Amino acid sequence: MLYRVLYLLLVLLSHFIFSQSAIRGTVYDGESADLLVGAKVSIPGTAFTSITDAEGRYEITDIPEGQYELYFSSPNYEAKKVTDINVTGERDITINVSLNKDTRTEKNAEDEVIEETNIEKEKTILLNLLRKKLELAQRNKISAIITYLIILEIL
Repeated sequence: MLYRVLYLLLVLLSHFIFSQSAIRGTVYDGESADLLVGAKVSIPGTAFTSITDAEGRYEITDIPEGQYELYFSSPNYEAKKVTDINVTGERDITINVSLNKDTRTEKNAEDEVIEETNIEKEKTILLNLLRKKLELAQRNKISAIITYLIILEIL
């Protein structure tokens, strides 16, 4: 009798142990098909997360049966969500994904360069004006000292 109970318990326990699956795959660059290293793959609302390795591969293991969605993200790329993933515990699931570059990030980088260039131009113009003011104000020493202090503050 005790053996039957243990056998039944072992069968039930093995069902729970083996009813978990893994989701694995590879993440690519959408334009060049290069492998994306360091992309984050996660199941929102859970602690299940993975980071792609040097070959762009990820693996999330021990996922209980259920309906899930995967969220893929990487710096300078648009995030992607894959929905309706049905984990049954009978087999592992492979999902390969390509991410497209985030054009908003590229524009922001260009804007920063342009903005930095404009600031340098404005700074140069302002310094030139202050130097001229300093030359004119050298007749009056107090005005020259104040102008000189302003120039030092800007630099």
